[in-house]
Amino acid sequence: MSNPFFKNNGPFKFNYILKELNLNVDESNKDLNITDIKDLQNSKFEEITFFHSKKYKKAANTTKASFCLTTDNLKKELPKSNIGSDVNAWQSPNLEDTDILNPVKHEIFHNADVMSRMFNIREDKELVIGNMWAGINPRGGTNKPHTHPGALFSGVIYIQVPENSGNLCFIHPAQNHNYHFNVHTVTKWDTINSGERHIIPKVGKMIMFPGYQSHYVEPNLSDEDRITIGFNISLTDINRTTNT
Repeated sequence: MSNPFFKNNGPFKFNYILKELNLNVDESNKDLNITDIKDLQNSKFEEITFFHSKKYKKAANTTKASFCLTTDNLKKELPKSNIGSDVNAWQSPNLEDTDILNPVKHEIFHNADVMSRMFNIREDKELVIGNMWAGINPRGGTNKPHTHPGALFSGVIYIQVPENSGNLCFIHPAQNHNYHFNVHTVTKWDTINSGERHIIPKVGKMIMFPGYQSHYVEPNLSDEDRITIGFNISLTDINRTTNT
């Protein structure tokens, strides 16, 4: 049913709305469209809702809205993913000890060895998989900007990635990079002057990067799940992983 009092002139980019409100730009959702604003129960993906009273707690806990206007005290009642950077997504417990993934772990170690030579990593220590997890991003699922503290290398393997299900985006480590290199100073973007690098996912592809590298995943705009396996690689003393 159309609103008889207001005309819907959307959709608008989410970051356009943030800028109009003088709020910080959200890089992980910059390409997401906002089509409408609705109540908690009727809102859905690409819509904004509002939560102002505890009496709507049940509706808040199951809302499908992409964004919600609320208070610090009430936001804990909103849906949450189970771990880390996920937004409207699911992440499994640690799968590192799962035998069925042994062929996958073999390929991870092969590529980690290549990375180690590139970074001149010490050879008197041993690379180990700290943890592995499966990730499922349904429509609207995303991963906000984050790093992997404690990991030497981190990576992702693409299992199912429909078109428009979300690129992997790396952010320049220098936080003020875009202040100096932007549309006012740069005529052509390349690997030297770009503030971000976007990777289009492909089934079977593995991406590995240093754990310090800040990155995010764009929202899944398809109607199918985006499925990945993520992992962290750490370095340990050789005698700590040797059976005695």
